Amino acid sequence: MLTFGLNVNPNSKRPETAPTAQQIIAWGHRTGHAVKLSTATGELLQKSGSGVGGLDNVLSDKDLRDSIDVLISLGGDGTIITSARLVAGSDVSILGVNVGTLGFLTESSLADVDANLERIVAGDYHIDARMTLEMILEGVETPPALNEVVIDRGATSRIITIDLYSGERAIANYRADGLIIATPTGSTAYSLSVGGPILAPEMQAIVVSPISAFGFFSRPFVFADDMELIVRVYSNHGCSALTIDGQFTKELPESAEFVVRKGRSTVKLIRFKNSSFYKVIRQKLHWGRAPMVAPE
Repeated sequence: MLTFGLNVNPNSKRPETAPTAQQIIAWGHRTGHAVKLSTATGELLQKSGSGVGGLDNVLSDKDLRDSIDVLISLGGDGTIITSARLVAGSDVSILGVNVGTLGFLTESSLADVDANLERIVAGDYHIDARMTLEMILEGVETPPALNEVVIDRGATSRIITIDLYSGERAIANYRADGLIIATPTGSTAYSLSVGGPILAPEMQAIVVSPISAFGFFSRPFVFADDMELIVRVYSNHGCSALTIDGQFTKELPESAEFVVRKGRSTVKLIRFKNSSFYKVIRQKLHWGRAPMVAPE
């Protein structure tokens, strides 16, 4: 028997979230597979008044990670990112169930939840191992990044100066609103919106894209995954901001330096036989489709 974990966004306003969580718990009772709940899931079920039959299985995040085989992430891409942090450094695989708007990283629709759980039990799936980034900032403990590390100008509208190095080798100097350092997974997120390239998710590479750079020749770079990048930031207005995956934020002083490199852990996403990254970008990003022309 497999042991499943369930993680949701505790602040979800979508009416489907709590009933689907209870549906997954009921599936576990019916099939004999244990379903353990994250603290966030217990919080949501308690707030919704639908916690009967599930709240006795709420575990701390560490105990959950150490006691499950598969983590069900019920939400959108933001919940996938939270779930990835929850099981970071373990062999736990993640099944994303889409209750969000885009759900680019999720694999299952709400309608297929029970059937897809049965496929996992039967071993009818494969693992899509996604590269992460880790950053080193003195005195600060930071989580791994599934999508990107972003340095920006913070709350002001004044540009900052960013020097990019590899060891003692100078790579680029930017005067810009910021810089995005992304994984292949993150290449379809914030990086894409500033003109960065789309990378196939199985690639091992790092994408660096400036945000609103002051200069005509500031274009994205793609680096090999063994490149260790040193970022030096200078701000005349006294501060800048560091953000990881849109969820971890740290204000920086007038000048700061940190290192970004390939993470030691991967995020293991569950995929099924008919899954295709290229199908997803066509369907959800409308990539490579001919423009729609209204009939006259």
